[in-house]
Amino acid sequence: MATLKDISRTGKERPWQPHKQLAGDLLNVYHELSCDPDKVEYYKNKINSLRNCGEYLQFIQCPQNHQEAQRLKRAYFCKQRLCPMCQWRRSLFTFHDFLSVAHRAQENNPGIQFVLITLTAKNVPGNKLHDEISHYMESYSRLTKYKPFKKAIIGTYRTFEITANEETNEFHPHFHIIGAVNKSYFQHDYIKHEHLMSMWRKAFQIDYDPNVDIRKVKKKNRKTQTVLEEIKTYKESHNEAIAQAGAEVAKYSVKVGDILKQKNRKEVVETLDSVLRNRRFISYGGILDTARKELKAENKIQDIESSDLINVSNEEKLCTCPICQSELIHAQYIWNNKKTDYFKL
Repeated sequence: MATLKDISRTGKERPWQPHKQLAGDLLNVYHELSCDPDKVEYYKNKINSLRNCGEYLQFIQCPQNHQEAQRLKRAYFCKQRLCPMCQWRRSLFTFHDFLSVAHRAQENNPGIQFVLITLTAKNVPGNKLHDEISHYMESYSRLTKYKPFKKAIIGTYRTFEITANEETNEFHPHFHIIGAVNKSYFQHDYIKHEHLMSMWRKAFQIDYDPNVDIRKVKKKNRKTQTVLEEIKTYKESHNEAIAQAGAEVAKYSVKVGDILKQKNRKEVVETLDSVLRNRRFISYGGILDTARKELKAENKIQDIESSDLINVSNEEKLCTCPICQSELIHAQYIWNNKKTDYFKL
């Protein structure tokens, strides 16, 4: 019986099996948490949704097995914040969303470049994490209103990540940001590390110097001279020049795989499940927000909340294989829990 093989356009095999297997590990933690009589129904619903997530996958594919034609056609994704399968699909969605927005922003504002920004503060215990997340959001809003920041960073794509420290039982929330800057930024409006740290300290309202970082997005192709030239070189693949930065910023808000390896994973999952509920950790600002609104108006991108997480990259719809022109066929795969893999029906 054939197992699932799904190759992305970059030539890498898509990790359906490890993410579904990881979801099973999370399922075991939810079973442990469901022993609490006050939360039986709550976790029972989460368990049922998680168990069904990615259980059945339907693809259209070439009968000659040309991977260029394979597209996911139907699946159920539970959309739980900690679900490894949905985290992966969501990260693909936000990554391609960002690349489309960045490409449009480049068209609207020729010459802009990009910087990577990281903003952090001290770790906090689990019982303070909910309030700390709110404080981060309020502090970031204050930061973007400061004149030096607003003048230099004319567009932003911001995500939020939380890691857990097993030794101290504390959590480390922090921002990852891609900022759009004018080409004059490095001559006139450059924000030094010390200045960014000072502004973030003021915005965060703390009495110590927090860890921050700001650096230029480095071009991947050394033969080209600017980010703009590189984007033009790879225009067909949606802004390949900043794809690496986009992938870094669009990564998971929580690395569930790391958490599930910890001894205190039950307590960590319980805390994160509570504080992540009804939170939106991705936002656009400035010229990137303008570009995204344009694309939404043109129905070229959609909100992740309304997405079914099936078509995450706006891949073209196919009826025939682009390689051999064969008519595409349907293929169904189902998860076998005992063999921990997908098998073709």
